[in-house]
Amino acid sequence: MIKSLEKSFGELQQLRKEIFDGLQNLTEAQRAFKPDASTWSINQVLEHLYLSETATVHYMKKKTAGGEQLYPSTFKHTWRAFLLKLFLRSSKKFKLPKAAPIDPIGKLSFAEVTQRWNDLRNDFAALLNNFDEATADKLIFKHPRAGYFNARQTIKFSYEHIHHHIRQIEGLKAQLKK
Repeated sequence: MIKSLEKSFGELQQLRKEIFDGLQNLTEAQRAFKPDASTWSINQVLEHLYLSETATVHYMKKKTAGGEQLYPSTFKHTWRAFLLKLFLRSSKKFKLPKAAPIDPIGKLSFAEVTQRWNDLRNDFAALLNNFDEATADKLIFKHPRAGYFNARQTIKFSYEHIHHHIRQIEGLKAQLKK
């Protein structure tokens, strides 16, 4: 993997590891706990993150499979990525995009989500291993609200998306202690 992607991807891997490490001591019942009908459980948050990353990797594969012209990233895309980062770091909630298949169904156990996400991360790494600097700077992912991103911006979005949901997981863990 090229150096410019390797560092960001390593940080993404580390963040996911920290989440899983922090949930190892919970029981399956605790990870499936929902404080109310409209709130996701910890397992559903993890499933959502997995589904989001699955959609991201599939889109990137489609864009880089050939047949479509890839356009270079510009300042506009950097600006949009920055605004999305600020939004994800805020405490503001927002609804899932209707077109995105990332709404968890809540049927996966912690072990199942972990295994599927591990497999997906291997696919993600394999995809990124095929990128040279020129490809890494092309617009290869379309966020439903923020628009197109290059490979680095996409990895950073994935990082920020997970980071955004850590607060949600921590809130659920705190409710378990009550």
